[in-house]
Amino acid sequence: MGNLCLVLSILSGTLIFSGCGKKSDTSTPAVVDSCAAGTIDPTIDTVNSLTRLQVTPSVAASCVSVSNDPHQIYPPSTTAKNILTVFFPGTGAIPSDYSFFLQRGANRGYHVIGLSYPNTDAIGTLCSNNAPTSLTCFAELRQEVITGADTSTLINVDTNNSIQGRLLALLKYLSCSVSIFEFKTY
Repeated sequence: MGNLCLVLSILSGTLIFSGCGKKSDTSTPAVVDSCAAGTIDPTIDTVNSLTRLQVTPSVAASCVSVSNDPHQIYPPSTTAKNILTVFFPGTGAIPSDYSFFLQRGANRGYHVIGLSYPNTDAIGTLCSNNAPTSLTCFAELRQEVITGADTSTLINVDTNNSIQGRLLALLKYLSCSVSIFEFKTY
């Protein structure tokens, strides 16, 4: 599988992701390396003539402790555009609820991930019930879900269970164990 170095822009910072002895940038600290990936292979099947991989978050990172519904991954079915599309299900939903939508992206040449993450609490409800006068409640809650930074007392999402932590752990897991989910290196 050649060298792989994915550069992800998440929020305002740029994170360099590498693993498995692949090309790395040592000037950037690892965001998620505090727990190991499992050795279990992803579930691979065919849905509507597309390859689908399912990986539970706790397999990609053993320290994930909540919202363990499988991530849904679809490699492109046509000429790859080498563009990663990551979809975040809405409140209370899981990636498999959006299978048809995810499949449409793969049919168009995108690498598609439906990411499982902690989303059981409606942020609008939490803010209106618990912090109705706060102008920053929505931002604080979303920042904690995305990055795992402790910015709100209304939820408890750590770095490993955050969107950022789960996505990086999943990409590392896929790059180390699944050859059909490859990107070209430039």
